[in-house]
Amino acid sequence: MLRQSQDQLAAKTQDLIQERAEHQATEEKLTATQQELQQTQENLREKERELGEAQVAYAKLQRQLDETQAELAATEDARKKLEEKKQELEEDLASTNSNLQQVSAERDQLQVQLNETTTELSNRTALLEQCETNYAQEKSEKEALSQQLSLTATQLIMEKKAREEQAYVVAKVREATLKVHDEVQKLQLENLQLQQEAQKLKNEQRVALALASGCPQGYVRKDSSCYKLIPEDKVWKSAQDRCVQDGANLVSIDSRDEQVFIVEYIQSQSTLLSDNQVFVGGVKIGNSWKWVSSGLDVGLIGPSFFANDFSVAKPGYDCLAVNLADPAHFGKWVGQQCLASKPAICEYSLSPLAFAAGRGKGGASARDTLALLAALKSMPSYLEAPSKGNTLALLNRESKGNLFG
Repeated sequence: MLRQSQDQLAAKTQDLIQERAEHQATEEKLTATQQELQQTQENLREKERELGEAQVAYAKLQRQLDETQAELAATEDARKKLEEKKQELEEDLASTNSNLQQVSAERDQLQVQLNETTTELSNRTALLEQCETNYAQEKSEKEALSQQLSLTATQLIMEKKAREEQAYVVAKVREATLKVHDEVQKLQLENLQLQQEAQKLKNEQRVALALASGCPQGYVRKDSSCYKLIPEDKVWKSAQDRCVQDGANLVSIDSRDEQVFIVEYIQSQSTLLSDNQVFVGGVKIGNSWKWVSSGLDVGLIGPSFFANDFSVAKPGYDCLAVNLADPAHFGKWVGQQCLASKPAICEYSLSPLAFAAGRGKGGASARDTLALLAALKSMPSYLEAPSKGNTLALLNRESKGNLFG
């Protein structure tokens, strides 16, 4: 709005300057006309002087004529000469009178032009006075706008100062918030370590009971782990939650021998399956594939189990499955959509070394576990950090199956 007012004021000022220039040109024209009138008046006075001189000469001639008439009685010849001279003077007088009439007509015409010029000058003077009045009014408005602009500039300076102070306060608050956030993360890590230590003590007390109890009902044992096929089709997250209900997790495959066993076990249960791809515990977090039970990278036992290049997997295909469909990639790992419904296989760990270490098979550190949990929380809802027993399985990583989950 202020900028628009300034532009209008500048436009009006330019118009006033242009009108003032036109007025000055008109005044110069009027001055030239007045000079021409003065010159004409001087010429008229000159003509009047000449007429006066002619009249004086006429009077002189008249006197001479009188003298000549007086002398006419003396000589007829002198009379004739005087008559001739008189005739000449009369002709000159007639010519002078004619010139005088012409000069009078020119004088009258000049007087009319002078009157018209005087009238126009009066009109121009009135217009000039009106322009001066408008200019004074515009000048007053300009001064008012200048005062308003100055006041606005002062307000802007005050607002800028207030914003700078506010930004400083916000920066300080943000700095304090970051410090608090760092402290909270530190406390969370310490709390996680304490929970791991507490769970480690509990696991050490119950490891003998865990070994003596054997596998849960419906699980098949191999070495220090128990396995169970979930034939019902579920999305990856629901399958993991189903495993957690038994204190287990979706299976993590750590060796070639375990890979062979898993494929054979699934084949032995194939009549119960409606899909030829089975979910396992691998999940993509960011750009890395992790085992949900331990937080360790998938594929540490070698890339031979991968059916494709997981670094260029399709977006959204972030959950791992074992393929039993394609003969060319039979038993290989493939990325699948996490919202796809498929069978799954759970793993329940009986390893005393796992309980004693407070981790799953080859478990990750507390810091890696916290990072995995944070990443899971940032994933879509089907990969969000599970609650209750599943949270305990993800956080503590004591084993791939928690007897006390």
